This record gives sequence, structure tokens and C-alpha cells, in this order.
Amino acid sequence: MADQSKQTKAECQVDPLTLRNVPLILDKNRHVMYPLSRSNKVTLNSGEIIQICCSGNNILYNNKLIKSECISIGCLADDGFMFNGDSIEFDGLKCHQIPSNIIKYTNKTCGGHGSELVIGYDLKQGFITQITICFDNINLTPIYAHHTIVRSIGYRDSNVPRIYFQDNGFYTLPVTLDYLYQKDNQRRIVNALVQIDENSDKYVRRSGDLFINRGHLAAKGDFVYAFQQMATFHYPNSSPQWASFNGGNWNEVEISVRGLASSREIDLEIYTGVWGTMTLPNTRTNCDTDVYLFTSSNKQSVPVPELFWKVVVDARRRSGVAIIGVNNPYDIAVSRHVICDDISEKISWFTRLLNAQKKHIEFGYIYACSVTDFGAVVKYLPVLDIDNLLL
Repeated sequence: MADQSKQTKAECQVDPLTLRNVPLILDKNRHVMYPLSRSNKVTLNSGEIIQICCSGNNILYNNKLIKSECISIGCLADDGFMFNGDSIEFDGLKCHQIPSNIIKYTNKTCGGHGSELVIGYDLKQGFITQITICFDNINLTPIYAHHTIVRSIGYRDSNVPRIYFQDNGFYTLPVTLDYLYQKDNQRRIVNALVQIDENSDKYVRRSGDLFINRGHLAAKGDFVYAFQQMATFHYPNSSPQWASFNGGNWNEVEISVRGLASSREIDLEIYTGVWGTMTLPNTRTNCDTDVYLFTSSNKQSVPVPELFWKVVVDARRRSGVAIIGVNNPYDIAVSRHVICDDISEKISWFTRLLNAQKKHIEFGYIYACSVTDFGAVVKYLPVLDIDNLLL
């Protein structure tokens, strides 16, 4: 019994969210470390070495500058650490500023005709990837994004403000994405496409949530630390999504998936993407008309997707499920948007609100499919090793 007590005391347990600004905490394999889901603390063994990194700036210890973006510290015992031969306290460490992130091409292809982008942290010792995106450079739209929701997601910093999305030069247009998302521009473009009066608010309303918003693929709320949440605000990690859907059922899908990771204490691999282009009826031809945020005499780009989808994978148990939402609050013929057999009634981990309103069109009609059935239609989904349904 005495030996067990000593062994427990030999650990270092630290709470990263007590730090401002939180640095990257990296293990020996250069993976970001997270708290244990039960204790809300990162636990280290005596003698274990970790790295503290502040990408793009420097580390402070007790508000004194250490002119380095990364340092190595070792766990002594009883929550004490060693740095350069001196004993230090973890709580005295922080970044001078929030660690900076970048988005860049990898020179890899994906999704048949896409180019791979990564969002992460450019350290001298190597790049730390947070989100991988497959991007269509022709139509100027993401195809899908991949990230991980960790089991300790319930511990995430809930006080991180939303920031402006960054363009980063991936959208080769004569106007900015910020301009395209302005309500007046949306109304003008959509009304011209369906040939109604340019000032009509039949589709893009002047008040309420019937307008087109920036819909995250890898969601801000899917990440623990402030620097990770802020790294989600790059336009290639978003696609045009009706606000009633964005704040309605798609938000409930995201809450449900985070709840699954937290309640079952499992890490989840998440693939989130778009499919098709939404349509509205042309008043003169009565034909379905594809909707884009940008149109010119010779080009249409930044399509408004017909569907948003999310494939949720528990890799350790080789189980998964695809969740699909219809991004059109005006189309009551939802059956034509169901591309695989709906198994949503079998899912046990949806929130109560999502179960109650998942078939509500304005909030975004939600259904679910096996990954096999979904992948048979959405061919660009990466090949996944899945044998079971994640229900």
C-alpha cells in the first residue's frame, strides 16, 4: 500500500486551462497532450519529458521572456518540473501571445480532383497538423475536412471568442469572401439566379435566420484549447450554409457527436464535407437553378451545397456512421435529397432536441446511413476500416 502511495505522488498533474495564453503541450511523439477525461488534468510520469511550444512567438516564465518558441521540461515529482537544471512550476509558463496557426498546401491530391490543405502550427522542429482539408480549386469549395475529437472535449475552453474568417488567398476571385457573405450581395446573386426582383426577400430575408452563413466543417467547439479553436476560422474550413440550419439541427449534430466522445470516453475521427449544389426554382423557366455565392459572365463558384455530411468513426472499435443534413430550408421534397438508407432512428446518442426536430426542414432535415452505403454514393470519401455501426 505504501509503494502505491509513493507511485501516485511521483506523478505530475497539471491543468493547462489555468494558463493564459495556453501553449502547445507536446509528448515525446510530438502529439498535443490533453487532460484525462475524468480528472481534467494532464498526467505525467516522473522523469517524463514534454515540450512547451508557442508557435510564432516566445514563452514566458513568471512573465519573464524566454527567447524560444519551444522548451523541453521534465516531470520531477509531485507536480514539479525541471528546465535547464532549474526547478520550475508549470503554472508559471505561458505564451507571450496565443500560438499562431497557418494553412498551407501539402502538394498531395485528394477527393479525385482536390488539393490537400493542412491547418496547424509551423514549429522549427516540424509541422503539427490539426485539420486536413480536401479543397476544390476550380469550384472554390472544400470537399471535406478531417480532424479528431478527443475524449476530454468536455473540458474545452468555453470562453474563446469568435473571430473573423481568414481568406488566405485560396479564393481567386475579384471580390472578397466577406463581401460575398453580405446579406445584400446574397440577395442580389440569388434573386438574379432565379430571376426575381433584386430587392425581393423571398429567400434571403432581411431579419431572422433565413440567410446564408459561414458553416464550419471542423467545428470551433470540437477542440479543447483556445489556439485550436481559433485555428478553425479559415475560409477553406467552411462552406455556405443556411443560418437556420447552421444554428439549428447541424449545431445539434455537432453537440451530439461531442457528447458521444465525452460520455463514452472515446476519441473520434471526424470527416465533414459537402455534396452537390442546392437549387431553387427559376420563376420564369420553372427549372431547378443551382445556387452560388459568386457569379459572373463566364464563371460560377463558391457553390451553396445541397448536403452537409459528417462521418463519425471510432477507429479502435472499427465502428462508424454517416450523418447527413439537407441545406435547403425551402425544399419540401426532401426525399430527393436522401442518398442512402436512413438509419437515424437507431442512433442512441442524438440530443433530445435533435431527435425531436431532425425532420424539420427549416432547421435542416437530418438523416443517417451506414458508412458503406454513404460511401457508395459519395465516392470521394476516404477508404475507412469500419465493420460496425456506431449507434
